[in-house]
Amino acid sequence: MTPAVRRLLLLTLLMAAWPHSVASQERVSPGAEVRVSAPSVELVDHRGTLDDVTTDFLRVDGIRIPREAITKLEVGRDVSNFLRFAGIGLLTGVALGTAACLNECPTNDSDITRGGLMVMYAGVAGGAGLALGAVVGGVTRRTEWRTVPDGSLQPSLATTPDGRVLLGLRIRF
Repeated sequence: MTPAVRRLLLLTLLMAAWPHSVASQERVSPGAEVRVSAPSVELVDHRGTLDDVTTDFLRVDGIRIPREAITKLEVGRDVSNFLRFAGIGLLTGVALGTAACLNECPTNDSDITRGGLMVMYAGVAGGAGLALGAVVGGVTRRTEWRTVPDGSLQPSLATTPDGRVLLGLRIRF
């Protein structure tokens, strides 16, 4: 294997690990809504506000939790349900409008064809469902949880003045 191929292979492996490296450098700041699991101190999915962060511990709602006891840390983010509920309302309205037309639309001697009536029923009911879903979704929120990596595996990349590529891997255990 030539040195150029080795460098290319090494760079490809590093790029695959890079997103984890960037994510592990994230910092959780005080005031964030968190969910912590630390079974050794009898906390499982404890939800609260992060008060303080040091290299040795986290303080969540006044509870001091040693970092080495934490098995899982998640950060919460409030997300609007607007698009989700609007889409559900639209699809439900279209389905109900189509079903209503299949039940009630005349099958013969009409100026408007059954297909045209079905489109009209589905459009009106879909629009009503969209509006209702958007209103309900606009006033409701949900919490989306994102796991914070523990930083136990951190790849790094450096270049030397003579053009060599250096790959490093820090493992914390």
